[in-house]
Amino acid sequence: MPVQVVIDPTVWNRLAGDLKAYDKKLYAQMRKRIRDAGKIAVDKVRDELGKPAPSRGNHSVGARAGLAAGTRFSLSFSAKRAGVRIVTSPSRLAAGHKGFALAYNKPNWRHPVYGSNEWVSQEGRPYFGKVIGKALNKEILDEIQSAIDDSLTLISKYDDVL
Repeated sequence: MPVQVVIDPTVWNRLAGDLKAYDKKLYAQMRKRIRDAGKIAVDKVRDELGKPAPSRGNHSVGARAGLAAGTRFSLSFSAKRAGVRIVTSPSRLAAGHKGFALAYNKPNWRHPVYGSNEWVSQEGRPYFGKVIGKALNKEILDEIQSAIDDSLTLISKYDDVL
């Protein structure tokens, strides 16, 4: 389940349209600042996934690296999907490991031992919502809001000059 920062799509879309019509460079700068803010969360998720597994086993199938590679940030100003999205997709995982994206995000999960009918419990490492939630409370939302505010301030200064 993606973590989302949701702003009223009509307001978000109108802001982008007005800013693009006013000054395309200013619009591009705002988008870049918002994307840079989103990269903070993506980097934090990837850092968490880069930590060693909490279990004692030494066997790795590259699943954590696959999840880190599948963690993405997207920004849209479209009328239907306006907002910021951060998702971890299992698309970079082997076919038999697609469920790992959800399982590893839980404190504990069960899976079969390879080559047998035995099932074991394994400790997970919640890497997504909790990690992003901490980042959202501090850096990311402040930077997104600052990017929007700075753009609007520049517009109002230019309008005052004209």
